[in-house]
Amino acid sequence: MESSVDILPAKRPDPIGISSEEGCKRRKLSSDSLPNSANVNVVDYANPYAISEALNRLESGKFGSVTKDMEALITRKMKILGPYFAKYPTLIDKLLKVVVTNHDEVTHNSENKKVT
Repeated sequence: MESSVDILPAKRPDPIGISSEEGCKRRKLSSDSLPNSANVNVVDYANPYAISEALNRLESGKFGSVTKDMEALITRKMKILGPYFAKYPTLIDKLLKVVVTNHDEVTHNSENKKVT
């Protein structure tokens, strides 16, 4: 014998932060925010040294995976050119002159650009 049981959905309250109206966005809760470790790069302007510290971080030369790629390219270049520099030491002077000249040109060009 089977007994018939009326199964009705349980009356549950709407979850917090979700609107019952169609087309409305979900309200953001403080518990939905990123953990504090994700907010490390946020500058706290209440600290008088915050801007200088942020600039120092930018000028440190560490920009994620790009830095690793650049270091790998430089290492590869030196492995290739190292034997030539050992055999012909004057090549180092020529390389340094090219690097310094290119750096001076880039610096000179960036100083001449007008900020609008």
